[in-house]
Amino acid sequence: MGLSAGIGCSHIASSVTPVGGGSVIYSGSGTGYYADSTDATLFAQPNPGYSFVCWTEGADTVSTEVTYSFVAGGDRELVAHFKLKDAINIIVAFAIQVYPNPTSGKLYVKSVKGNMRQIMICDITGQVVYQKRVEPEKLLIEVDMNRMSKGVNLVKIESEEDIRIERVIKQ
Repeated sequence: MGLSAGIGCSHIASSVTPVGGGSVIYSGSGTGYYADSTDATLFAQPNPGYSFVCWTEGADTVSTEVTYSFVAGGDRELVAHFKLKDAINIIVAFAIQVYPNPTSGKLYVKSVKGNMRQIMICDITGQVVYQKRVEPEKLLIEVDMNRMSKGVNLVKIESEEDIRIERVIKQ
């Protein structure tokens, strides 16, 4: 039986602006419903050509980080704000590849420019299961996912110009 709206349950609604600028990925159930007093984490995923700006609730900026975590305790309406990049940065958005997806073992993260700084993998609950600083000019990183749980994982790649989050399925 999944979570549903009611006593002891918070609904975390999200939207993006501008439309087409990106999407929001929920941790846990993936539906936006969280038991009160539990951790809730939202990930803002920019679409190619866009970058993340901030999270707002009403007129207030609540975070400028791509990943926004908080303790659920009442319904909330959050907005992920994105902005269009210039033409040079649009090319960079396509310069990192994550493959194969889905994977049953090894995962590869490839950079055309060698500008990756860090790779972090979180399970669907938001727990960090892998983190590595990348050596300057390194073009290919191999990640052994054999000991990670099956299911959806979020791979966060930080480069000199951008932060990218990819959803990867571990079989």
